[in-house]
Amino acid sequence: MTPEKAQTMSPSKKTDYDALEATTRIEDITNDEVNQDTLQSLKDDDGELCRLSLVSEDVVDEGDYHPKSSEELGWLGHFAKRSTHLKTIHFLWAGIFEKCSEQSIDRFFE
Repeated sequence: MTPEKAQTMSPSKKTDYDALEATTRIEDITNDEVNQDTLQSLKDDDGELCRLSLVSEDVVDEGDYHPKSSEELGWLGHFAKRSTHLKTIHFLWAGIFEKCSEQSIDRFFE
C-alpha cells in the first residue's frame, strides 16, 4: 500500500447502515443464497429465526452464516442487533472471521 493510499483510508470511519439500508438490496451484500436468506430473515425480524450460527464454511441451513467479507459481517451485525427475536449466536469452528478486518469484527461485537 502506498503512503498516499494509507493516508486517504480512514479506519475510524464507520458505515452508516441505517442510511444505506433503504437503497441496499440483500443480493448486493452477498451472493450466497443461504446467507441472503439469513440476512433477509434478520432484516424482516422474522420470528422463526431465534438462533444464528456463524460457521467457517459450508453454510447449509437458514440461521447459519459464513461472513465472506468485512462488508457482509457489518450488515450481519446491523440486522442481528435490530432483531427482537434473535436469542443466541453460536460461533462454530476457527476461521469464521478470516476474511474480515479487525475493525469489522470489533464493530460486530459492539
